[in-house]
Amino acid sequence: MRFLSADTLRANDARMTDECHVYGRELMERAGAALARWAERLCKLRGGNNVLLVAGRGQNGGDIFVAARHLCHNGFRVTVRMICQPAELKGDASAAWSEMGDVSCAVWDESRAWHGMGLATTPAPCVVVDGLLGTGAKDAPNELFSAAIDFVNAQSCHALVLAADVPSGMIADSGETPGACVRADVTLAFAAPKRGFINDVARPWLGHVAVADIGIPPPWQVERGLEEDDLVLNAAPSLSPLLPRRRFDAHKGSFGSLLVIGGSNAYVGAPILAAHAALAAGAGLVTLSAPVAALDACHARLPEVIAAAPGERLAFDKFSAIVIGPGLGATDATRDRVARVLALTQCPVVLDADALNVLVGVELVRPERLILTPHPGEASRLLDMTTAEIARNRPSAARVLASRHDCAAVLKGAGSLVARADGALALNLTGNPGMATAGSGDVLAGVAGAMLCHGLNPWHAARLATWLHGAAGDCAAWRIGEEGVTAGAIVEHLPEAFCLLRSEGSTGF
Repeated sequence: MRFLSADTLRANDARMTDECHVYGRELMERAGAALARWAERLCKLRGGNNVLLVAGRGQNGGDIFVAARHLCHNGFRVTVRMICQPAELKGDASAAWSEMGDVSCAVWDESRAWHGMGLATTPAPCVVVDGLLGTGAKDAPNELFSAAIDFVNAQSCHALVLAADVPSGMIADSGETPGACVRADVTLAFAAPKRGFINDVARPWLGHVAVADIGIPPPWQVERGLEEDDLVLNAAPSLSPLLPRRRFDAHKGSFGSLLVIGGSNAYVGAPILAAHAALAAGAGLVTLSAPVAALDACHARLPEVIAAAPGERLAFDKFSAIVIGPGLGATDATRDRVARVLALTQCPVVLDADALNVLVGVELVRPERLILTPHPGEASRLLDMTTAEIARNRPSAARVLASRHDCAAVLKGAGSLVARADGALALNLTGNPGMATAGSGDVLAGVAGAMLCHGLNPWHAARLATWLHGAAGDCAAWRIGEEGVTAGAIVEHLPEAFCLLRSEGSTGF
């Protein structure tokens, strides 16, 4: 799914009218319905039903009114706050307001209302939906809009913030924030992600980026002549079709057998987290090859995992995929073990953690079957670059990782990048700072191994695993807060991430 400019998106809207006879009011209805579905999902995670929606003067305001109508119809307690009088609304937005029905709605058209005078009349929401400014914004918000944005951000102490199309205050084409900007937990982009989302400066404001399919034909979702045109968003609508549905007559052998090799006396838990994540991501069978201490701990926690005792000779050909590296330790013995696995196997392999730290000098036999999952420190050793050099141009570093090793690579971090040897690149915008915690990378490796067990090629497996891993972390943060996110919590929320993938991968109209 490509990143598009505001001009291209507006041109596509016009084409929908001219060529498909789908008019702006219908597109607004689809966008507003998608907003409502997301608000309902977030309310469910927070265990509440109060939703506050804030509306501006333009088309985003119309999307808000449609969402409010749907939420009210579905039994939610809905409050709308407008920044202008209804008479100032025009066209489709005015029509959407008039059809809103029995929704509590008030106008706060002065800065002082947003600064506190009206707070006592507003029920404490569990979700706030931001529809103040849209893709047409080009400059810093004025005093009134800045006050409204500050109000929305102040609600984040007790509510999740859902931004309609783009966080208010962000310039859609650049990602810059020249003034006040809404800090969203979720940004629901309509039709396509905005070009500004590519910019690193946009990341703190976007939160989890989802895309609502409002019916724009895929062939129109292309913008030629731009240097980032081969960069795509790792998004549910394009990823969901890659994950095969389970047949009704399936059995455990239908979903592959994964071998996880890892662990040391210092790092007992790392391979257990990878094995647990693989099970939660749907691998049929998971075998753990690890030191006795890790196997004992695994037996107590995960009876579903098969143990391979130290020194046991393994028949590698019975495994669908292998994950090697979590907690192994960067030693000569690890280097020998990685080399042996690559030389003696034909199946896909995820190289993670210490398997990456010893990779220099190891022959990558059939590299096209591999997935590398380095964080910036590991990438710096693989590329002989400093982490600062990698940070200055992460897309380039990700591409070099993949091309130099002729495989798929995930450069982890805020806005993880998934690269393929031919230069294809996907930007992942799921995940949150709460995932900066011990063991999070081990979970990603396990999910990637499970995706390989499902029969996906390394590029698709890496993209799906990265999205699911980030989405599970987001579900955990939405429910318990970023501070409470642990690697174990990410694993526990993988089922919700799969549900999110399925639901966001289908159209809502």
